[in-house]
Amino acid sequence: MPVFRIPGTLDRTSEDCNTVVSAEYCKDCGKVEARFYHCNNWDCPTCYFWTASRAAHRAEDRLLGTQKAYADVGKHPGRILHVTFSVPESEYDNFDCKQQRKKCYGYAEMIGMLGGAVAFHAHRVKKEYRKPLYDYLKNTGLHGGLWRAVHDNPLNLSSWRDYVYFAPHFHVLGFYPKIVMKSNEFFELTGWTYKTIGVSQDRNVFRTLRYLCTHLAVPEGHDQAITYFGLASYNKTSVEAVKTYSFKACPACGSENYYLIACGEYMFSRYLEGLKPSEDSLLLHVRVVKTIKRFTVRVHQSTIPEVFAIAC
Repeated sequence: MPVFRIPGTLDRTSEDCNTVVSAEYCKDCGKVEARFYHCNNWDCPTCYFWTASRAAHRAEDRLLGTQKAYADVGKHPGRILHVTFSVPESEYDNFDCKQQRKKCYGYAEMIGMLGGAVAFHAHRVKKEYRKPLYDYLKNTGLHGGLWRAVHDNPLNLSSWRDYVYFAPHFHVLGFYPKIVMKSNEFFELTGWTYKTIGVSQDRNVFRTLRYLCTHLAVPEGHDQAITYFGLASYNKTSVEAVKTYSFKACPACGSENYYLIACGEYMFSRYLEGLKPSEDSLLLHVRVVKTIKRFTVRVHQSTIPEVFAIAC
């Protein structure tokens, strides 16, 4: 049986992870705001949450961009729905994630999904630990779901693996305009089970994706954490990204005398106490870089079955 791991369970990448590496400073009102370093390594216990956030933003952009692109040509693909597909135990032996992922694409289309984003999870939390973990979250007031508690290890188990068991399943956030196969019929035909969790678009696509990314199976090599199929795939919808640059004004007073300072944790704390940086330490005006993504339907791939060509 293959061994998978979840994000944030190996060693910290660097002592600089999540530490102050620079600051933004306003010459007029004295506001100072830290900038932190994140390694963007899935395995780093300090930075994995930011890595998950970045992956979730990219996936959200593609889903919402694809939805708008098809709507613009009069072929709205439907709302974004969150559906899970569970692999039966009979297919656990010699488990091949890539082959099972392809099978999931086909099964998602079988029940009526037109495309979407897919995240693979290899584990579920053991039943006997679910209540203690939920109690921990409630008592501490922490947010982030059950897997946040697994990362924190409040029961002091020897490893995060002690909390879980192997139960491979796929989370799909995709376009689901019409159910064409009920779950019991699907199970009888495939042996797999699917469950509709809810309308992700109403619950915020980004938050759902970010939570899923905090405990997906860490991709190896150049594999992608989140993959796409159907209308959301790269051969169906293209994207053009344009970067724009502008100077950032102070969020407190609106002044344009808003500068970037190179500093570490100690000097940042001094600036918070009221120390004024020297003129030489003011590197440059803070700039804002915005990436505007425009998604378009590839003309020869733009066909949606008439039963799904609905208006929203």
